[in-house]
Amino acid sequence: MAPEVTFWGTRGSIPTSGPEYAETGGNTACVQISLPDHVILLDAGTGIRLAGEALAHDRRPIILLLSHPHWDHIQGFPFFTPLYQAGRDLTIVAPDHPEWIDMLVGQVDGVRFPVAADFLQCDIHPSADLAEALRGTGVGGTTIATNHPGDGIGYRLEFGDDVLVYLTDNELVPPEAGPTRFEEFGAFVQGAHLLIHDAQYIVDDLPDKAGWGHSTIRQVVRLAETAGVSRLALFHHDPATTDAVLAERAASWQSRLQEEMELLVARDGLSITL
Repeated sequence: MAPEVTFWGTRGSIPTSGPEYAETGGNTACVQISLPDHVILLDAGTGIRLAGEALAHDRRPIILLLSHPHWDHIQGFPFFTPLYQAGRDLTIVAPDHPEWIDMLVGQVDGVRFPVAADFLQCDIHPSADLAEALRGTGVGGTTIATNHPGDGIGYRLEFGDDVLVYLTDNELVPPEAGPTRFEEFGAFVQGAHLLIHDAQYIVDDLPDKAGWGHSTIRQVVRLAETAGVSRLALFHHDPATTDAVLAERAASWQSRLQEEMELLVARDGLSITL
């Protein structure tokens, strides 16, 4: 059975609200991948609260993969329902960055949040080793350094023949050389069935926001086409970009794409099969 992918939070930088944002949603980054015996979550923005509600009566072990510890990717963690359920199993993964896990869990300290960590009931297993964390799931995983201030990690997850790549908060063409070149991202993404990529900006946002660690839709489409991606999900929407503008941009780009590739705007609550 192919994994089901659910977007619980798709905004970047800060949550947003209002009728002009309601269709896409205003929660920050969180994506769920449902497997028969496990659940994988990508990031812990405010969308993880909704993920927790959906998983409240689901006893599958949960593996949370962190892309980086910026506020919009960790701020929902204290509101994640399984944290307060005895017997729940949660592995938190930050490859080669164990300090990110401390930042995440450290929010629950009785000062920045009403309760302290000793109130948590679930079994938390921190891990800095992706391969070890995925052992027994049947999922293969590799990582790549993203071009983002303060470091970041992208994930390529392989579910048999199905491939999902998660590259949020990534500047494909930074003004100064970052840790990863465009061509290296192309190789990492090659043949993905679903690419979830930061597309917070358009060309008009540059050069004022160059170096801020985000990509334009044009750059992301170029990457996806170069790498033979089947489906591209635009992600990490700017909090000021309305539903109408996002729909207009997606329609414009879809009309120019190769027929083999589907483009979609990631929105809160959207579920698709990989």
